[in-house]
Amino acid sequence: MGRAKGRNLRGATRAASVIAWLLVGLSCAGAARAAEAGVEAPATPPALITAGPAEPDERAGATRGRSEGAEGFRDEISAEGPLRYGNQVAIFGGATIIDGTSYATAGIDVEHRFGASWGLGILADWVVGGEEGREFIIAPAVFFHPIDRVRIDLAPGVQRLSKEHVNEFVFRVGIDYDFEFGDHWVVAPNVNVDFVADDFVPVVGAEVGYLF
Repeated sequence: MGRAKGRNLRGATRAASVIAWLLVGLSCAGAARAAEAGVEAPATPPALITAGPAEPDERAGATRGRSEGAEGFRDEISAEGPLRYGNQVAIFGGATIIDGTSYATAGIDVEHRFGASWGLGILADWVVGGEEGREFIIAPAVFFHPIDRVRIDLAPGVQRLSKEHVNEFVFRVGIDYDFEFGDHWVVAPNVNVDFVADDFVPVVGAEVGYLF
């Protein structure tokens, strides 16, 4: 029992380190976006102000037009694709790699979006033929969408070990990229890494999702 608790504590510590690095990266990205959004068109030179009657500065107007156009373009982007819908149900197929051996894996995840960047949900995977290792994993998940079509999964949960018949803490970090087809469907290749105690387990594959 003490050994299992120690493994779970080490796994939780490693997962916390991954979260910290992700938060640092996201903070830097947010600061860069804020700095870019704060850039303003250059002021009209004093020579133009004193040269005669005030006239519209065509160059400044053109700069403002380009800025407004860029903002409009970003708004259009944010209204496209999966953001048109608030929910997604997806079926996963792929492989779980345990000690160098690949096991067929099937899964499901459900997401509800809260705005353009964040979503909450749950995911579960079942390993086929993993009698010597993992049987299944289930975890609540936080989904982050840094840009259009890209999703980062952060999911603390538990895995069931087939051989030992015990549950272990696991933390999944994953990334997906959506390819749309039709009005409500996406295909998303994804790569996941499950941190368990002193080890990690890769899970790779693709999922088919329905948006509604």
